[in-house]
Amino acid sequence: MLRSPYPHARLRAIDTAAARRRPGVLAILTGQDLSGHIRPLPCLMPLISRDGRPRAEADRAVRALDCVRHVGDGVAFIVAETAAQALDAADAVNVSYEILPAVVQPGALSCSIWQDASDNVCFDWGVGDPEACDRLIAEAAHVVRLRLRNPRVVVNALEPRAAIGQYDPDAAQYHLIATTQGVHLVRRGSGCGFGDPRRPDAGHNTQCRRRVRIQDLRLS
Repeated sequence: MLRSPYPHARLRAIDTAAARRRPGVLAILTGQDLSGHIRPLPCLMPLISRDGRPRAEADRAVRALDCVRHVGDGVAFIVAETAAQALDAADAVNVSYEILPAVVQPGALSCSIWQDASDNVCFDWGVGDPEACDRLIAEAAHVVRLRLRNPRVVVNALEPRAAIGQYDPDAAQYHLIATTQGVHLVRRGSGCGFGDPRRPDAGHNTQCRRRVRIQDLRLS
């Protein structure tokens, strides 16, 4: 996988000609190559902000199309006979970036990253009764005020975020083996990517992750 070294940049051109001629290279796929075959990965939850507005449309393409939005955003997917040959071909891909302003501090609004979210907020979600909460705090004998900033909290699985994609041409079926506990969610998300949410069959659960990843769609 060739990934962006920049947090925010416009993709002006991707030249894969030299990389395709490297030994062992079977295919090199960019976002433009895949856009007509796999739809962007949608958010499967109907999230509504506390003011009643629906979430911003921030669906993720399997590969970056017009711009990259974080360091490590995927630019080109190299398929080769060996991992070493794929890495060698990645070095030969020539990408022209137009570097754009980036946001490096949560909550800061130095620029807009998503077209449909000018403030870079996908949704503002809340539960409870804020008026009752404020009243109870005001009536409390003692009040402690603090600001909590949570990091990215996830389960710390020992196995990598790996997946194996297989295609059976005789049965015209895709087989995806992924480290996930939410096989039905992966099934639904993968089906949406291919234009038919009923398309894949789901197997058994493994591991403790439960999310749909663009890596899974890419392998499929």
